[in-house]
Amino acid sequence: MLTEKAIDDCQQDKASDGHLEKNRKQKNFNFHTARKITGIIFVLPAVLLFAIFVIYPAVDAVRLSFFKIASNGNETFIGLENFKRIFSDKWTLLSIWNTFKIMLICVPSTLIISLFVAATIYQKKQRITSLYRCIFYLAVIASAVTVSLMWNWIFNAQLGIANYLLKLVNLPPQEWLGGTNTSLGCIMVVVVYMMVGQPVIIYTAALEGLSRESYEASEIDGANKWQQFLHISLPMLQPVTLYIMVISTINAFQTFVPVNVLTQGGPQGKTATMVFSLYEEAFLNFDYGYASSIGTILLIVIGVFSVAQFKINNIRHQEGQR
Repeated sequence: MLTEKAIDDCQQDKASDGHLEKNRKQKNFNFHTARKITGIIFVLPAVLLFAIFVIYPAVDAVRLSFFKIASNGNETFIGLENFKRIFSDKWTLLSIWNTFKIMLICVPSTLIISLFVAATIYQKKQRITSLYRCIFYLAVIASAVTVSLMWNWIFNAQLGIANYLLKLVNLPPQEWLGGTNTSLGCIMVVVVYMMVGQPVIIYTAALEGLSRESYEASEIDGANKWQQFLHISLPMLQPVTLYIMVISTINAFQTFVPVNVLTQGGPQGKTATMVFSLYEEAFLNFDYGYASSIGTILLIVIGVFSVAQFKINNIRHQEGQR
């Protein structure tokens, strides 16, 4: 009898423990579910805004690129005709080439200048570092139109400071924004000036966060500052560099305001970019289908370059681990 009673008590205890464990799991499930629902509620407004104002317009622009849109809003499906027109339109092809030149020059320049500035200022006193951060970040927080107008005055052929500096060294003045050989270079200078501020902030913060142990060990081995920077800082900054490279590439491909304010695509289309051509076709010529096809090409190009940069970075990272 005692044995049976003991067995019954043991079974009851096990059942009670199982019930408690089930309740505990249920409570944990409810807690985690509640946290997920709360997170979704907080994220949902941003996701909806992103979907309405970014995803939907992008998808609709891709759709419109296959149509010819009349002035009364009627849409006629024409297949790939808009895309064929891009590759036969000399103005659009020139704007694509100009955009690639801006990207190929401005992105490396932004990386080099911002990294140089960050490496120069991050070890100085906090007040000095903060001052330089503010100076370089002004171009980011300022209106793009305001910055472009400032550079318009600098490059002014009669009153600009650029020609004044040339005069000081006995060099002839230049038609900076009106010359076919100098106008695109001026646009590139403005683009780099507008892009370099944020990378300076990011690189400075990243350099301040690097572990000092590797530097101390390299000093014991006799490494100089340049060797430390080349073999310690640069590899450790690789994720930051990738981020800055992708963002800078996207910004370079989307160059519009400096062109619209300074040159309006001239002279002779030497400074026209893809976004400027898109703007002209959509809001001056009212050819929304053709403008959408230019935007679709731009979307594909940016996507390809961004994915390629991530792939190249992953390959380098895997090779570095071997």
